[in-house]
Amino acid sequence: FPFILKIIVQSRNLHAVAMNMSTSDTSFQESLENLIRSVNSLVQLPDAKLRPIQEAGLKGIGKSVEILHTVFSNVDLGRILADCINAVPADVLDNSLIKSKLEFIVVLTNDKLFLMPSVRHSLLQAILSHTKAYLGSKTHENTAIIVIGRVVSRLESKTSATGYDDSYQLSRLLPCLVPRVASLAMASDILPATSISLCSLLGILRLMNGSMYSELLSTLTDWVPFVRQLFIIFRHVLTADMFDKSWTSIRIIQCHVIMVSITHLGQILKKNVDHNVDLIKMYFSLATSIITQPFLQLESLHTLKASQLESRFGDMRYTMASELVMMWSVLGDAKRFFVPSLVKPFMSAVIVKHEETRRRILPVFSDMLELEYVQNNSIRAVSDELICVLDALITKGGGDYEFLALLKDALLPEMNSSDSTLHETLQPLVSNFVNKLVNLGSLLIDYRSLGAEDQTPSDRRMRMLVLYSTAMFYNEHGPSRLYYSCLYKLVQLHLVESNWTEAAFTLLRLSDMLAFRGKSTLEAVLNYPQQTSSARKEAVLQDMVKYFGLGKAFECGIEQCDHLIKWYRYHVLDYTKLRSVLEVQAMYFGSVITDLRPAREYFRVGYYGQGFPYFLRNKVLVYRGEEYEKLTSFQDRILLDHTDVELMKSNLPPGEEITGSNKRYLQI
Repeated sequence: FPFILKIIVQSRNLHAVAMNMSTSDTSFQESLENLIRSVNSLVQLPDAKLRPIQEAGLKGIGKSVEILHTVFSNVDLGRILADCINAVPADVLDNSLIKSKLEFIVVLTNDKLFLMPSVRHSLLQAILSHTKAYLGSKTHENTAIIVIGRVVSRLESKTSATGYDDSYQLSRLLPCLVPRVASLAMASDILPATSISLCSLLGILRLMNGSMYSELLSTLTDWVPFVRQLFIIFRHVLTADMFDKSWTSIRIIQCHVIMVSITHLGQILKKNVDHNVDLIKMYFSLATSIITQPFLQLESLHTLKASQLESRFGDMRYTMASELVMMWSVLGDAKRFFVPSLVKPFMSAVIVKHEETRRRILPVFSDMLELEYVQNNSIRAVSDELICVLDALITKGGGDYEFLALLKDALLPEMNSSDSTLHETLQPLVSNFVNKLVNLGSLLIDYRSLGAEDQTPSDRRMRMLVLYSTAMFYNEHGPSRLYYSCLYKLVQLHLVESNWTEAAFTLLRLSDMLAFRGKSTLEAVLNYPQQTSSARKEAVLQDMVKYFGLGKAFECGIEQCDHLIKWYRYHVLDYTKLRSVLEVQAMYFGSVITDLRPAREYFRVGYYGQGFPYFLRNKVLVYRGEEYEKLTSFQDRILLDHTDVELMKSNLPPGEEITGSNKRYLQI
């Protein structure tokens, strides 16, 4: 067919030239159009025996598009080809004919006609109406997605003058496309169609403006499931590595499309706050995820690359932070549904190393504290969540001293702006908490800066001091699980240094918080497996007895044996274990009488001056010396850990000129 058609057209053109006639012969165009209409009529016949001929006719027209350009005007040819697409009903059941139709559509999307705005409208309308019918089809969905991807890529090309009508028609495809993309994205197997469909969706969104979002949602009976599925897709795109990490520009464009999209959707959500709490939570989650994307941290990029991206897109972190804060400000009474659950995502966003972004978001935390106080006459829930989140983020490498200073400066003035009645009661609470939070952050940063566990003995001793200070903070202010975590880490460091007695006394703090009859399950840590509270207390007591013996603190070991003896004798009736504990206790009684235990010296050490890390600054600690260790030996050992200090000659309490100095002074 294409060869016959080509011979007919070429013969007509040669004849026109030979006879000095115009090649634009209306009668010939009408005859050729009637021929194509005959093929369309043939394609519409339901007779299965004609399927091979119908497929051949459709494919023939597709292969003849180039020669048809020489006969018809662009507008007429676009209309004729659109009729060819519509000739095959969208609900036709024959798979081979559907395949031929989709292949024909692919040919049309590659033709130059598709780049002409005057022609594309009719073609696009036919292409999209037929393609969306096969989304969800097991047989033809992949081809349909490829067609959509091709349409989007052609419309995004620089040679395509995409108009409002084109973008509008594509947006009408989203109610069918989004559910399919969501199901593909959530599937366990990553299929080629998944990436193509995601890119196609992002391409369509890139062509849309704010009014199109409003018009699209107004056509849906219930737009909430649609927006939820769209947010799920965005979350998948932001968390999955669709592109190589070196493709920074592509990843930033992808992120910019999502940012613009959720910004437009956010305008709609602002008008429907009360009934869409879950969607707004997803909005906040996506917003903070965009802010924390690694490739948006311009400080980590080459200066030229960062400058180019900022000039093109601006700093998307600050843009998204501004939208996030505006969304928070319109929530009104609905804010109570988001406190304290939003503390973690907001804090993860404010930890980025961009001062303007930090300053934009930080006041939200003071709003949360005030909101909880008004509701519950307490700030405990928000403060506990802030402590937990700060611990997790700094431990993972986020945050710095500049962030802590900004946190303090940003929160306290916000509290000062509260109304007078609230100020009198809330201001002291918040001021006290913010100061403690900043102190905790300093401890965590100091601990992180000391490096990994396998460092020098000096580094391990410093880690012990930081951990002790942090544990005392959590014991007084923080959640118990963080206190437990610090104690376990401290035990481990003491064991590495063979500080048996100190390890045992640290375990004693853990033992005091555990109950023999406790049934709660504790996670595995150190050498302790996952076990009940009762089993953990028994194991901790056994280790304490062992470590007190190794440290020659036999009297303390005997005291802990008594707790195990009572448990085995009167409660669990385990006489085998009882005998073992009694034997150990008897051995310790003997060691008290026979073992030589030299008395150890204890040394008071003062760390004065602002030059010391926060965990040592103007602190006084008592050290237990080694066996037979005297003052001069101990002094030399401490000075090895602090080389650039000035040793004070007086043991009198230092004045402000010492404690406020930027230098470092040791008083032993």
